[in-house]
Amino acid sequence: MRALHVVQGYLPWIGGSQRFFQELSERLVAAGHQVTVATSDAGELEHFWCGGRKTVGPPREIINGVEVLRFPVHRWLGRPLLFSLYRRLLAELSGLPLDTEGLLRRLARLTPRLPAFERYLEQSAPHFDLVHGANITLDFMLAPALEFARRRGIPFVLTPMVHLGVPGQRRVQRYYTMRHQRALMQEATALITQTSLESDLLVSFGISPEAILCTGSGVNPDQVTGGNGQRFRERYGLQGPIVFYLGTQTFDKGTVQLVEALRLLWSEGRAVELVLAGQAMSPIRAYLQRLLQEDLPLHWLGAISEEEKRDLLAAGEVFCMTSCTDSFGIVYLEAWANGVPVIGARAGGVPAVIEEGRDGLLVEFADERGLARAISRLLDDPALRQAMGRRGREKVQQRMTWARVYERIETLYQRLLAGETGYPSLH
Repeated sequence: MRALHVVQGYLPWIGGSQRFFQELSERLVAAGHQVTVATSDAGELEHFWCGGRKTVGPPREIINGVEVLRFPVHRWLGRPLLFSLYRRLLAELSGLPLDTEGLLRRLARLTPRLPAFERYLEQSAPHFDLVHGANITLDFMLAPALEFARRRGIPFVLTPMVHLGVPGQRRVQRYYTMRHQRALMQEATALITQTSLESDLLVSFGISPEAILCTGSGVNPDQVTGGNGQRFRERYGLQGPIVFYLGTQTFDKGTVQLVEALRLLWSEGRAVELVLAGQAMSPIRAYLQRLLQEDLPLHWLGAISEEEKRDLLAAGEVFCMTSCTDSFGIVYLEAWANGVPVIGARAGGVPAVIEEGRDGLLVEFADERGLARAISRLLDDPALRQAMGRRGREKVQQRMTWARVYERIETLYQRLLAGETGYPSLH
């Protein structure tokens, strides 16, 4: 089998979708298949709408047996505010009582765009047996990929990673469910979802349940455990219990909510260390830089190495990511693999990942006082903290590894290539 994977970012950029496709691609290659990853040269999310951000290269390389092709990003709008207004315009057009699907498809490919990627598909792409694309909100690569699969008469698999947002609110979800995005999902041969909540949403669009495979995401426990917590504490001079966050830092990921919850605890005299690791988006960078002027036990590390990440996971008492824009949240699994309890928000796909009261706690998104209470509850009850961490570790070991995720997707690929439709046994 020769597969084309279309994802907007890839190694060395690390994120949920990047990790998903890295694991899938490398495992397929190890099983004797050929995989080409078509991606952009972006090294961080902001590169899609703002120049001067991190890029990665070279244009072609082999990474662990996977052929990686990177295409340069072109943008018509190079300012974050203008791009935000542009995407809001698309969402408003989608809500009009008119047939705007065709217009939306064209507008979505104006900016950002990858003209070299489209030329590759039209002129020089070799034979592939299957195309698999991801990330419905970054739709500028998906429509060309679908058109390519149709021309070649091969299956098109889509992992949309729809962000559900806060229940009852459309603020986040509307940017993942515009008319042209729904059409892309409806036209896919098969869809892979992260949680049952995402699957239910796709069924509400009229997509057959038999076309949906819910795989979730996973971890390789041996790659995220074994860190030296004491070494991490000594490196940064940490004395008290550690509450930590790993990942891209944005408002919708709950970064501000977490900091403000800790400020409430600090105002009460609680000795708690807060560690933030990962890239921060521009508005959050400005916010955190202001806070660093204060004398707070706040440690903003930026991007860290895999070794330091394992050390942090070994050192921390409580992991917090109260995001409203996560379709799953692999980092919860990384914390659990280390026996660390987690706190998430009742938003996105997270309520289908965290079993509240068993392996973690859930709070309302943007409820700083509620989050502060949840953190205090875990810090004040070591037995509860340890029990939740232990249950989380057991859950990961039993059913949330990349080996299990890969097995289900590889089975789906083989059934598609055999011309089978409907996958009830895979649900």
